[in-house]
Amino acid sequence: MAKGQKKLLLVCGVLDGVSRFRLLNLAHTARNMKYDVYLKTRDMDFRKYDCDVLDYDFYLKEHRFRSRWSIFCGKLFRSLINIAFHIDYQYNYWRKESSSVIDFINKNKIERVFISGPPFSPFTLVSKISKETSAEVILDLRDGFYLHPYVKTSFLDAKLERSCFELAKAIIVTAPSTFNLYTKRYPDLKNKFYRVNNGFDEKYLKCAFKEKVITDKIEIVFAGTIYDFDVFEKFVSALSSAKNKDAYRVTVIGSNNVDKTEEILSKYGLDYRNLPRMPYSRVIEIYKTSAMFLLFLKSPKYVKSYQILAKVYEVLYLNKPILYLGPLKDSYELVRDYSNDFFALDTDAKDCDYDVLTNYLDDFASKSRFNDKFVISSKLNRDYLKEYNRQSLSKKIISIIEE
Repeated sequence: MAKGQKKLLLVCGVLDGVSRFRLLNLAHTARNMKYDVYLKTRDMDFRKYDCDVLDYDFYLKEHRFRSRWSIFCGKLFRSLINIAFHIDYQYNYWRKESSSVIDFINKNKIERVFISGPPFSPFTLVSKISKETSAEVILDLRDGFYLHPYVKTSFLDAKLERSCFELAKAIIVTAPSTFNLYTKRYPDLKNKFYRVNNGFDEKYLKCAFKEKVITDKIEIVFAGTIYDFDVFEKFVSALSSAKNKDAYRVTVIGSNNVDKTEEILSKYGLDYRNLPRMPYSRVIEIYKTSAMFLLFLKSPKYVKSYQILAKVYEVLYLNKPILYLGPLKDSYELVRDYSNDFFALDTDAKDCDYDVLTNYLDDFASKSRFNDKFVISSKLNRDYLKEYNRQSLSKKIISIIEE
């Protein structure tokens, strides 16, 4: 390491989903900005899905240890902890690892520690880092912690959250509604809050962009967790009612409940594929030949914090037609502002009418038909490319770290 080079420790429970791209791109950007970057995570099982895409070994120095607890004891401890906290299953791991983290920070003279959640159990390190090291802590909330839209939290969660926020140098959130909720809840800490959205990685998506898709079937693709199977079934039912339903194929990739997904798709007699979780490079190949993307978002249950899922940024980069089903909040506003062609249905509305979706799908098939094929066009949105590429967003995070 060059003399005087800055040092940054990244801490995250599991590098999976959004976290892997957000943190790995941040690490790469920081390294290019003359940081010596270290990573502390509980496990690296994500490699089996991304080893053909992500070149993380080139720039990350990995420091990790395995928990000695058996699966049984881990589950038991988690159950007891969750009586009071909504802290996740990694709580005991980070409790046991706290001393080694402190030793590592002091030994290597780490100046800044960036802790990202969920999972939020690594946030329990904040107090010890503040007391026993000179490192500054930056917290990255990809979802709300106490103000979580889908998890019922307790006063102990609120107490832990405030103590972490008071000790942190800065707190970064990823969605407008989350930023508004937190700045209202903590007016005395308002100046600590920043919003840096998630975004897209062009180097992985660029190969999937096509200005024109000519196909025998209009393939509607959905990838990832199905948060609301009721809405999903209503979508499938609406498509099955379309006169032009035979023009479509539905492809689901990596459902959280493959059997339930299969049951719904097979029930309505549609052409479909129900694919398991797969390497990101294979998902990109499917994106390349697809004609339309399905996005549907679950309404928040406890607080009005609306997540913007990673797939929203991906499909907006490719800018093929989008079917958006969900509350007309953060994700919808992003789609509305940057999509060239989209259909939106407010599933929170009392008068939500899926017949409108059926009519849209009929019309779309008719207007896309060219002889015996379907032709779907796409166009890159330059404003979107500039605003939401991960390189620019990582530089924003670095600027917050350096303030």
